[in-house]
Amino acid sequence: MTRCPYKRSGFGKWIQVFSLCTYTKVIVQLREHRDESLEVNFRTFYRWQYRKQSLGYAEGINLRKVLIAGEADKTVNYESAMKKLGVLGETSLHVPDISFYDGLILPGGGDIDPKLFGQLPCGTGFFDPVLDRLQLAILKAFVISHKPVLGICKGMQLINIYFGGDMLQHLKTSKNHAYVQKDQVHMSVAKKRSYLDRLYGERFAVNSAHHQGVDSPGKGIEYVQFAEDGVTEGLRHRFLPIWGVQWHPERMCFAQCREDAVDGSLLLSFFLKTN
Repeated sequence: MTRCPYKRSGFGKWIQVFSLCTYTKVIVQLREHRDESLEVNFRTFYRWQYRKQSLGYAEGINLRKVLIAGEADKTVNYESAMKKLGVLGETSLHVPDISFYDGLILPGGGDIDPKLFGQLPCGTGFFDPVLDRLQLAILKAFVISHKPVLGICKGMQLINIYFGGDMLQHLKTSKNHAYVQKDQVHMSVAKKRSYLDRLYGERFAVNSAHHQGVDSPGKGIEYVQFAEDGVTEGLRHRFLPIWGVQWHPERMCFAQCREDAVDGSLLLSFFLKTN
């Protein structure tokens, strides 16, 4: 395999990384202060590009079997959406071998144990510490294997926590986002040229059922969608095939498609194509 031409650069300069294996060109702007974690991220990104080609992801081949890391009685909507899209979605929290799965969905759920992001309880409601740690362990296995991950609602928050990010235990504007007998709907703005902008445009409406939110981003995490009150609604990892949204696409598609919000199946299809 041809080695990735890599060199250090200062603030404001650009580094071009040419992958001769995948014939792709990636331009990444370096931060002012380089550190070892960024160098590792470059290597990880390059390995993923090579692996994409070897597995056929570069041609947009669909994932065929997806793990839904949740409780079986609470993932019916996820499994139904996967089935409609021609993919087997299997719910489990006991995964001795992830090689049987092509990708991971981290589903929505309750609040998250504040100990996992270094805080004392302050606004957090019900949480299941055992479940939180099981889901993080499964996420770690998929990250190490460079397999695609989509986090939804709580799942997006877990992704940020895994990479060292922080949480807001109770949003000041929670009345605009919390589940009140049904999902709420609000407008949002996507970062230009992000995957959400390409799917839905710069401004679009989404459903909402959360009172917590992400705060500072973890290493490699970029926030790409925001509610009008500033709450983060979508993210991606800069170097890995990892995406997350604070809303619920599985409750905005097919039989549950809404007239007042976008079609969630577009996002789910994007994840399954792993482009």
